[in-house]
Amino acid sequence: MILAKNRECVKKIDIRNTLNQKEVLCIMKDRMKRAGSEVRKVLTCQEAEKMVMPYIDEMLGEEELDEFLEHIEGCEACREELEIYYTVSVGLRQLDAGTGVFDIAGALEESMDLAWLKVRAARLRRVICYAVGTLCTAGVLTTLILQLRIWLEAGFAG
Repeated sequence: MILAKNRECVKKIDIRNTLNQKEVLCIMKDRMKRAGSEVRKVLTCQEAEKMVMPYIDEMLGEEELDEFLEHIEGCEACREELEIYYTVSVGLRQLDAGTGVFDIAGALEESMDLAWLKVRAARLRRVICYAVGTLCTAGVLTTLILQLRIWLEAGFAG
């Protein structure tokens, strides 16, 4: 996996092709650490293609789903690959079940919209968990400080 801040960075690296993937990875990590940027995983096309069937079968975890959707959104070749696999897979399932939605492309769009909602819900859940954890820690520290203050006043007054 190549780490990058955004897609433009990956495109620049792909154009250069003078360095191997490990060198590029080290350079990008170093630059992002110096810039204070968030280091984010960006899938290669080969990795995204391996995730197509797990995506269709709804077997991807939240982080994998996020990475996959980000890649599919920006890579036309992988998007076409997904459309082909999705059309064949869903079409065969519908034939086996005897039901059918004739707008399979629309079903793919709906599936991707639902997947994005799942990713956003996961992000929101993480933020809420961090916020609750921070508030709990602040509450415990405040209680401890107040209790120490009570003990110190009682110790000095008694």
